[in-house]
Amino acid sequence: MNRVAHVLLLTAEGTLITAFGCFLLVLPLLKLQVTPVGEEVEGMVLGFLPAGLAGWWLFRRLRSNYARAEARVAAIVFSLFALAGLAIGLFLGFPGALVGIVVVIFIATFPPVLLALWITRRIGASGRAQ
Repeated sequence: MNRVAHVLLLTAEGTLITAFGCFLLVLPLLKLQVTPVGEEVEGMVLGFLPAGLAGWWLFRRLRSNYARAEARVAAIVFSLFALAGLAIGLFLGFPGALVGIVVVIFIATFPPVLLALWITRRIGASGRAQ
C-alpha cells in the first residue's frame, strides 16, 4: 500500500475514533444534572478526549512508516483539525448526524495531515542535504 493510501486509511480510522468517542461520551453525560460551569467542562471533555486519543492512536500507527517527528506533527495536526471538524459538523447539524459529522471531520483532517507530513519530510530532506 502506498503512503498516501496508508495515511488516508489511518485518518479515516482516526476520524471514526473521534466521532464515535464523542457520541459514546455524550450518552452517559446527558443523564447528569450539571451546572453551567459543568456544561462547559463537559463540552471540553467531549471534544478534547476523543480527539486526543485518536491523535495518540494515529501517532502510534504512523511510527511504522514515518520518523518520530513526522508522526508527531501529523498527530498534532490531526487532533487540532479534528476538533475544528467536530465543531463545524455539530454546528451545521447535518442530516444523518453521525455520518455527516464523520465526513466533515475527515474532510477537515485528511488534507492538513498530508500537508504536514509533506512539509516535515521536505524540511527533513533539506536539513540532511546541507
